[in-house]
Amino acid sequence: MKKLTKIIFYLIILLLFFTPFTNTTAQSYNFEVTQYDVQAVIEEDGTLTLFYEMHFRNGTGAHPIDFVDLGLPNTSYSLQNIKATIDDKPIPKISDSSYVQGAELALGENQIPANATGVVKATVTGITNVIYPYDGNDRENYVNFQFIPNYFDSTIDRSRNTKYNFSIVLPPAVGADEGVYFKPKGWHGNNDPLAELTPDQNRVIYIWATDNANTHTAYTFGVAFPAAAIPSHAIVSKSEAVTPPKKITGSGSTGVGGIFSQLFDQLKNFACLIPAVLFFVSIGFMKTKQQKDYAERKLQYMPPTLSVEGHGIKRGLTAVEAAILLEEPIDKVLTMILFGLLKKEAITVIKQEPLEIKPAESLPSGLYAYEIGFIDAMKQPSKTSKKNGLQDTLIGLVKSVERKMKGFNGTKTKEYYQDIINRAWQAVEAADTPELKSAQFDHTLEWTMLDKDFSGRTTRTFTDTPVFLPRWWVRYNPIYTQMPSTGGGLGSGGGMTSGGGMQASPAPSMAGPSPKPSFSLPNLPGSAFAASVIDGGANMAKSVIGNPADFTSAVTARTNPPPVITSSSSGRHSGGGGSSCACACACAGCACACAGGGR
Repeated sequence: MKKLTKIIFYLIILLLFFTPFTNTTAQSYNFEVTQYDVQAVIEEDGTLTLFYEMHFRNGTGAHPIDFVDLGLPNTSYSLQNIKATIDDKPIPKISDSSYVQGAELALGENQIPANATGVVKATVTGITNVIYPYDGNDRENYVNFQFIPNYFDSTIDRSRNTKYNFSIVLPPAVGADEGVYFKPKGWHGNNDPLAELTPDQNRVIYIWATDNANTHTAYTFGVAFPAAAIPSHAIVSKSEAVTPPKKITGSGSTGVGGIFSQLFDQLKNFACLIPAVLFFVSIGFMKTKQQKDYAERKLQYMPPTLSVEGHGIKRGLTAVEAAILLEEPIDKVLTMILFGLLKKEAITVIKQEPLEIKPAESLPSGLYAYEIGFIDAMKQPSKTSKKNGLQDTLIGLVKSVERKMKGFNGTKTKEYYQDIINRAWQAVEAADTPELKSAQFDHTLEWTMLDKDFSGRTTRTFTDTPVFLPRWWVRYNPIYTQMPSTGGGLGSGGGMTSGGGMQASPAPSMAGPSPKPSFSLPNLPGSAFAASVIDGGANMAKSVIGNPADFTSAVTARTNPPPVITSSSSGRHSGGGGSSCACACACAGCACACAGGGR
């Protein structure tokens, strides 16, 4: 029994030794942040202005929130440039924090008691040394800014489902298409921000927002922009890029508790090495994932919409424009343009691989700019000039769709056109006879092509029914030379082509295929027809544009530059520190705002 008592005694001693010695009141802090708004403004002179709005809800029976620590990116700030309020009442005492690298906001008599709420707002101006040289290979003469908003200790912050809004405002001289945003790290919302122009100065602003965040996780955001937009002296040189973190001294308590506290601090410092080791081990894995994300992003050619979301649906887009909005593969978009021109009798395919076309002697009226651009590009003598011409055509098409989408809700508009695609298929599937089914299929071809499962759905729809080839098919594949050139062949009617029909009405009709065709028309099984559309179009596009991924990345470089892949190997950061190692920055030019909160 005595032996057991000794064992229990020594276990208690060990537990006491390895338990952090903090004051008892610190153990009782318990709050959540229901709304968190942070804005980082990069000023014309290269300094940083921060705006914080924090909606606190203190826990039942919790210690009053009497201090709020505001972690800042580095030590290049002045306390005189910090203004703060609690429920719109000025906070009179603002000092350097002993717990984080940043400021301590003493709420005083306006502290937030248990089971109560309060809104703390803070503005910090004139922060310097936050802009770093951009170390990517795809942007010359660019600089970058990365930032982690202030976050709180997870042992006292119980936030979840926080309404979290973070934004970065670029300097006034940055053009609407010159900014590049970084893919956020650790973020619980969409990686792609909403990009707007500020109403007052028309400055580019990137906004990340979600209702599924918290305020005890370090989220990293960032942007890159032309160095010419700010003075050169505001850019931290490479030789200055390593900034020693501010030393946090703590309260300096004495006695037995202070000794144990100091011992524990030493153990914490040692423990901080463990994440560092794990970090370097994981660099290879992180880099591989970044490269994968970068490769995927190079295929996303639509930029963030420069508009305010929530202003209704943009109707009236053609099937090709809808394909751009839905970011369909480039080779599919080119195939849709090709088929649209064939149906309008504007061109004839002379050779499929490599693709050669012959424009009609007299082009039909009403062709779209991207259709004329396609014809002009394909008339070029060399493959390189054809490829460049198609790139210019698609870049113009993407920018045109972007302009048309200004002021409209992108999500709802995509849902609208997805519904059109579904109803196009429903009209095909509801046709009574094989002939009418084929006629309706041709009538809505460009829209049904937008279905992600076009091949499978075509095969299933025409399992026991052949697809009667449309009259214009002879201009696509000269093998079918016996098709009738007059009469009511499939596809002779109007409707949902790439040039009109189902585009202006909110509930367009799917009816109206061409008259019943003759049974002598050539036909293909559904799977063979789908393959001829997808494979034939893709092969023809590839014969002109080469690797679709490379071609697409050349388009995105001018319409939606991918986020920068940041490198942790540069070994530079700004800021860091605080009373825990959770705020160590491992990014190039990263401005860290460390863990703060009540103590």
